[in-house]
Amino acid sequence: SYLTDIDGDNNDNNTSYDGPIHAINASGALARLVGLLNHDCPHVRHPALRTLGNISTGSDQHTQEAINCGLLNKLPSILSSDRQPLKRECCWLLSNICAGSTQQIECVISANLIPPLLNALKHEKYVVAKEALWALSNVTSCGNDAHIEFMVNQGLINPLCQFLGKSDNTNNMKAIRVAVEAIENILNVGGKQKEKRSLRQNPYSIFVEEAGGIEILESLQSDMSLPEEIFASCARIMRNYFDGSEQREEHKRLGEIKHNNVPFGFGFGFAQSSNQVITNPYDELAKKKKQQQEIENEDDDDDDDEDE
Repeated sequence: SYLTDIDGDNNDNNTSYDGPIHAINASGALARLVGLLNHDCPHVRHPALRTLGNISTGSDQHTQEAINCGLLNKLPSILSSDRQPLKRECCWLLSNICAGSTQQIECVISANLIPPLLNALKHEKYVVAKEALWALSNVTSCGNDAHIEFMVNQGLINPLCQFLGKSDNTNNMKAIRVAVEAIENILNVGGKQKEKRSLRQNPYSIFVEEAGGIEILESLQSDMSLPEEIFASCARIMRNYFDGSEQREEHKRLGEIKHNNVPFGFGFGFAQSSNQVITNPYDELAKKKKQQQEIENEDDDDDDDEDE
């Protein structure tokens, strides 16, 4: 485990076989490591799992060699165990595999590992759910459209939005960024479906709205403590997938039917009267953010003057 816990094999050249990871793979010990995942003692399973996770940070070929030894078939039982540290390591390992080739993502799907990852995202403690989030998000980034469609059909959007909306997750900026990126990747595929099937609206935007995603994204936009990158991503999602006048009217129409003609604002706080002017709240948020930045810049200038 310690031998493979290095950064030397993490490079962009997938043909490199230098370093301890290659040495372990070439020694024939890989199959033994995979076999140790069935060991009765968790103190044996844990370092074996960590070593395999480290190997999966190497090249795609290193990862594929572990998969060829039957690695993925050992993981469902670990994900269903009651040992949090093992489940965390397992989700981390899968996040590395899901950052690999589309063929390796296909192997993860074929091994039926998406449902337990979704379950971990929904129900596990934050330290485990965060690693599951990375694995699922990597599929949306590194997989193809069919992989994303499969995960949406498996129910990804709801737990993804719920994770993003948990107040205790706001201190982890990386996790927020990863979840927002996953939502944007999913909506991008939904946009392609809309065009391909000549739909009136993005089918995945409906799922995000039903999961409370719009309110969550609005809340993130209004959080001045978040970095500009996350603010910009949320604004881009709202602008591209929820803020068009045609989409807005369609969502409003569907909402009125769904709620027995009770008008609703689709999370935007739009005026319900047709005589009122509808403004874009994100323009106002952007203005507030800009004003706050100008105030901070003025304070910095005042400090410089005092120093002089």
